[in-house]
Amino acid sequence: MNFRRIVLSFLILLLSIAFLVSCGNKENKEIGNELTPIATDKPSITEPASDSSTPTPAIDVTAVPDPGSVTENADNHENEVISRLTGLYIPAEYADQRPYAVMINNIIHAYPQSGLSDADILYEALVEYGITRFLAIYDASKSLSANTERIGSVRSARHYFVSFSNQYDAIFVHFGETSYAANQIKKQNVDDIEGMNGGALGSAFIRDKSIEAPHNVFFSLSELQALVADTSRRTTIAKDNDPGYVFNSTDTIPEAADALSANKVTIGFSYTATPYFVYDKTSASYTRYAFDELHVDANTGEPLTFKNLLIQFVKEWDKDDNGYQTMSLADASGTGYYVSDGKAISITWEKKESTQFMRYYDGEGNELSMNPGKTYIAVVPTYQAPKVIME
Repeated sequence: MNFRRIVLSFLILLLSIAFLVSCGNKENKEIGNELTPIATDKPSITEPASDSSTPTPAIDVTAVPDPGSVTENADNHENEVISRLTGLYIPAEYADQRPYAVMINNIIHAYPQSGLSDADILYEALVEYGITRFLAIYDASKSLSANTERIGSVRSARHYFVSFSNQYDAIFVHFGETSYAANQIKKQNVDDIEGMNGGALGSAFIRDKSIEAPHNVFFSLSELQALVADTSRRTTIAKDNDPGYVFNSTDTIPEAADALSANKVTIGFSYTATPYFVYDKTSASYTRYAFDELHVDANTGEPLTFKNLLIQFVKEWDKDDNGYQTMSLADASGTGYYVSDGKAISITWEKKESTQFMRYYDGEGNELSMNPGKTYIAVVPTYQAPKVIME
C-alpha cells in the first residue's frame, strides 16, 4: 500500500514538472514575439532546399535607386533650350531675352564682390593705374537666382567694355562713365542703364552704407529686369545678333600638337593685378585666386569657378595723360589661348566692332568649339603676353 502511494506521488511530481516546463517555454515564446513580431495570419513557409541546377539570381544593388539620391532625368529638357552663352540648358521662355552686361569693381577694397558666381561670362581687362575691372554677362534667366538679388559693387564704364557688351546685344549696366565711354555708347547705339542718373531705373540701385563709397553700389537683377519691362526698351535679342560661340556636345579635352599643360594659369595684367586659376580634376573646372587669396562670392561664400578660360591678347596703350586705356578692337585680330580640362591650345581671334562680329579660331582655322559651361575672358595687352604662364 505504501509502495503504491510512493509511485502515485512520483507520477504526480513528474506531471507537475512537465507542466511547469511547458509554461516556461510558452512565456519565452511570447517574450520573443514582443521583440520580433511574427505574422500569425500567414502560413509558415519552409525554404526549399538549394538546387544547384537552378541557381538563385543575384540582386544587383546598384540597380536599386537610393530614395535619397533620386534626381530628375538629366535627359528631360522639356521647355528648355541651349544657352548661346554657355551651351547649357536654360528655360525656353528666356531664349530670346537680352542679357545684361554689368561693370563690376575689381580692386582689393571691393572684395569680395556679390553675384559674380552667377555670371555666364566674365571679362577682365585693364583700366587705369594697373588695376582691372570686370564686365559680367548675365543671361536673363539668371534673374531667377537668389544670388543675383545683390550684384556689385557696380562701377563706371570704360569705352572698350561698351564694345564687349555690344557683342551680345546686351543691356549695358554701369554707375558712372568716362566721356570716352559716353561717346562709344552713342556711337554704337548701345542700350544702357546708368545707375547714377538712371531716373526710374535708378531705383534698382542702392548704396550699402556699411561699405565705403564708391565701392558700395549694388542692384537686384530681378528688380531691374522688372523695371526695364515697364519701359519702352527692347527686351528681345536682335535677330541678327550672334555672340559667336560654338560648344561641344560633350566635355572634350583640347587637342593640338602644341597643347600645353594648364593645371595652373597665371595672368599677369600688371604688377598689381596677377590673378591665377587652379584646375580641379574632381569638378573639371578652374578656381580663381586674386590678391593671393581664394576669390569667393560674398553672397554664397563659395569660390568663383569656370569651365573655360579664354585669353585674348590685344594691342593696348594709354589714351591720355590720365592713364585711361584704349585697345585696337574696331577691326582687329590677334592671338590667345583656349584653356579647359587642364590643357591649353593656341587660338586666334577676329573682331569687327561695327557689325558686332567676334570669333575665336583654333590652330587649324576652324571656329573654336568650347566645352559647355561658364567662361572667363582675360583681355591682356600684347606686351604682357610673357606674363601669362601655364603650369
